[in-house]
Amino acid sequence: MARRSDTSCGGIGCAGLLLVLFVLPTVGYLLALPLALPDLLAEQTSPQQLHGFGPYLIVHAVPVLVALLLALFAGRRRVGGWWLVPARAAALLALVAAALW
Repeated sequence: MARRSDTSCGGIGCAGLLLVLFVLPTVGYLLALPLALPDLLAEQTSPQQLHGFGPYLIVHAVPVLVALLLALFAGRRRVGGWWLVPARAAALLALVAAALW
């Protein structure tokens, strides 16, 4: 009997499951961080706030970096289209803000 090649989709299914269970929630949380963190801090038993420039910078820089990385890796590599990466990142951040508002 001839040996057939392995055409199983188990590896793709496992990768898809890992994507859905771990990667998407992590990326979604990082994108929603500046909108969700003040509410989470206010709901503590002793309400807390962000104080100083450093925490605000970190809280708002993380989603921008994640959006830029997503736009960079999700976009097609085109020469001369460098302005598309920040435009896509801004659109992604606007969509996240609109969804959580």
